[in-house]
Parts: sequence; C-alpha cells; structure tokens
Amino acid sequence: IAVPSLLMVSCSTYAEVEHFRYQSEISYRLDAVDVFRMRKTISETNLRKTLKPLIGKTFYSQKAFLSALKQELDDEVVTQYQALFLEKSRQQGQALAIDVLSDDIIHIAYKNQPKETALPTTELINTAKLNGAVKLKKTSAGFTTQNLQVTVNPQSLCVAVTSFKQGKLTDVCPDKERSFTLLSQGDYQLNGLGQEFHDPGKLNSNWLGFKRQGGNKMEGYEGGATGNTQFPILYATNPQKQNYALYLDTVYAANWDFMATPWKVSVQQGKPSFLLMAGEGLPELRQQYMKLVGNPLVPPRKMFGMWLSEYGFDNWQELDDKLNTLKQQAFPIDGVVMDLQWFGNVDNYSSTSQMGTLTWDVKNFPEPEKKIQSLKANGVGMMLIEESYVSDGLDEHKSLDDKGYLVKDPKTGKAIDTDPNDIGYWWGKGGMIDWTNIAGSDFWHDWKRDPLIEMEVMGHWTDLGEPEMFNARGVFFGDKPHSEAHNIFNYKWLESIYRGYQRNKTTMRPFMMSRSGAPGIQRFGATM
Repeated sequence: IAVPSLLMVSCSTYAEVEHFRYQSEISYRLDAVDVFRMRKTISETNLRKTLKPLIGKTFYSQKAFLSALKQELDDEVVTQYQALFLEKSRQQGQALAIDVLSDDIIHIAYKNQPKETALPTTELINTAKLNGAVKLKKTSAGFTTQNLQVTVNPQSLCVAVTSFKQGKLTDVCPDKERSFTLLSQGDYQLNGLGQEFHDPGKLNSNWLGFKRQGGNKMEGYEGGATGNTQFPILYATNPQKQNYALYLDTVYAANWDFMATPWKVSVQQGKPSFLLMAGEGLPELRQQYMKLVGNPLVPPRKMFGMWLSEYGFDNWQELDDKLNTLKQQAFPIDGVVMDLQWFGNVDNYSSTSQMGTLTWDVKNFPEPEKKIQSLKANGVGMMLIEESYVSDGLDEHKSLDDKGYLVKDPKTGKAIDTDPNDIGYWWGKGGMIDWTNIAGSDFWHDWKRDPLIEMEVMGHWTDLGEPEMFNARGVFFGDKPHSEAHNIFNYKWLESIYRGYQRNKTTMRPFMMSRSGAPGIQRFGATM
C-alpha cells in the first residue's frame, strides 16, 4: 500500500477480523493551561490575549507551528523563547488501531496494539457474534467494506466514516490522551447513555445540548435519591438516516459533552476504545448492541405479574394483613418483596447490626420455609433484599475477612473500614464483600444464598450496588484499585448469583432486581 511518509500502516487477518494499525509523528498544540503557565516567563506581552487564536490548534510540523507563532508575536519573542514554546506544545505521535468486525461495525482505539492480535475488550461485551466474512477492500487512505468507507488522516489520525447508502456519518478525532471528538453534520438526536433525566417533569431523552457525567453513583433528585447507572451506548439518528451507534468499551467513569460541536467523549482512566456501528435505524442499531452485550434470560413467569413491596414488613402478621386487604379488593398479587426486616433490620453505626447475616430473623418471621410454601400454595412468590455490606461484629465478617473475601486495606491486607469518616453508616459499621473475587462470591452464595433458594425464594434484590458507599483506598482481588472495580461491582455481584444457579444446577430460572449494574447484566437474569 502506498502511504504518506507520516503514516505507518499494517493490516493482517486474524480470527476473521481485519486489523489496521497507524502511527502519526510529533505535532504541536498549545492549550490554555500551557499559555497560562508561560505568561510570567514571557512577561513582555499579554500572552493569553495574543495567542488566543492558536489555542487548541494542532500543527503537524515544527516549521508550521513557529510560523503561526510569528504571525501573532514579534519574531524576536518567538526566537528568544522558541525552546519553551516547543517544549510546552510538543505532542508525541499517536497510535490508532482499527479492527473491522463486520461490514457495519468497526472497533477503534487510540492505542498501540500489535498487528497480529485483535483489540481487547472488557468482559461486558463479546464481539464473537459480530465476526464473520467481510467484503473488504484496502485503499491508500483506509479501507471500504460492503457498506462503509473508512478514511484515515495520516497526520491527525481522524477517522472519517461514510455509509455508501446514507452518506457521511461522522469524523472521529483524537483529542487528548483520554478523549476523542465526534463531528456529525445534520439534525441529530442523541439517545441512550443510561438513566438520567435532564429536567423534572419533562420527558426529554435527547442528549444534544447537554452533558452526561458517567460512572455508577447514588445521587439526589427532586428531594429524593436514586441510582444512576453508566450504560455507555450512544444512538445518533437523524431524518436523513445517517444513523450510527457508539459503544464506549470501558469500566471507568466516562463523560459525554454535547454542548457544542464537535462533541467530546472522555474516560477518566485508560485510553478510549469504542465500537462504531452503522445501521438503517434505531431498531437495527439496537440489535447490533444486543449482539454485543447479550440477550436477557426468560424470567420466572410470576415476574410478569404484580408484586407487593414496602419498607418494610416487620413480621408475618403485617405481611398477611396487607395480602388479605389486597385479596378483598381483588388485586391479583403474584409475589412479595421483603426489605431489610427479613434478616433482622439494621442499627446505625453498630458493629452488631444485622447487615450481612442474610439469615432469617426467626423471632419476627418464624418457620420461614413453611411460610414460603404456604404463600406459594396461594400463588404468591417471594423475593429477598440483600446488600454487600457486613457489620464487623458479626461472625460472617470474621469468616469472610479470614478468607480474604472482603475489600482490603492496602496496608494491612485485612478488611478495610467501608466508611472511615462515619458519615454514612445508617446500616451498621463494617466491611464490603469483594464480588470480583470469584472464590469469595461463590463461597457466599453457597453458604448464604443457596439455602434460601432451596426454600424456593425466587428472586434476589441486589441493593446499594453502585456501591452506595465505599472506601476509595480499598483494594480488590488481584490488587486492583477501587476505580477498576467500581462500575462493574454490581455486575460481578449479579454474575455470581447466575454462576451459583448454574454451578448448583438450580432448576428455577434466576432473577435479580438491581438498583445498579452495567451493560450485559441481562445475560444473568437481572433487570434494573
């Protein structure tokens, strides 16, 4: 392939995926922070005002950059401080990797990746179902598939993606180390990206003109509090059908800025890696996304009915009273959801709070197995709440800590105090189960959850799983910091329940109701 001197390109076939690898040379760009830092050294001129036209512009040669400086500053100033200007503006050459997954889908990452191996993905997605025969033609500036033309700028490493049917879709350009931009012309509507309303009382799901701050979290809204979960799938559609979707494949918090063009996407850690998918319309784009993350399991039939929940039933008598009243009024109840009281409730700041026992409070809920069967005989199923926190005065905490199954203090290797500032211990006081530790989550399932399943509890409510409170110093399995576990914490929790059902050959279909999660939780039988 004949390519410009600034561009090094390689491609190969591996596991039916075509790989393209590019590398640009050094460039020069002054950002506002660079100019701010030089202002005292170069005090003979108002640097911020004078260099404003150059801020954010990229030059692909030293000569072009210095020439632009001389148009804004005196030649003598540029000559005197040339070394400083070059030092502050120099950008190392960037790498670009593109894998062609299908005629409609490409995987893009601004990172070094060997030409012999496909780009890695997180465990949240599986690209295997996308791979297959691609009608690919290599060109001097990129490649074409049956449906797409992809052109790479050898200097900027901007990727232009055009649909042969619909026209230009977008230009994807590297920005800074952890960000990239999207330039899409047309009257676009931007949907997806998880669960967040812009304004109370207004049903507006279009992100155009807004910012989306990512990362799983619990936050206030209109006097209440709710979970806000990161699902980094963007659907960009317009009346001309120049439609595409972009899935940002990351476990780190991500930010999406649609306030101005070009749109900007950034991740808090790592280098951006994403799949760009073209499609006729939203249904087709949605189908492609579902191929990546997996389809939901069929839930137990009773989950399609009406369930009763409150915070909370203090004993069987209160539950029976509610069920009897509903029966008298001909409500067709299919199940009941039991909140914290079922295991004995919780005490603020108490080391012996019952959070983490996951065992019936038989004083208020005697003979639970008999009661569950009685409810079942009357057509009523049961779901139980559970959390990841374990009070440190309980035997359960000691057992988990001794085995290394709780999130750890990096200094001692023992369970870390979940809330050392004592501001969020409404549930008790103690540690947090490390769901990323497979041995630990399997141990917990078989010890605590499986006996409840044997009683025919038919659903699991995984609550507080953002996680709602955490110690940022905590270390997870494999010495991973909290930032690597935070956004997949509830995902790994749900996965462990599904794995327990499979390992123990449980005949009942798994079902989990969750306040948090990540792409792909539906594969485990979970719903938000």
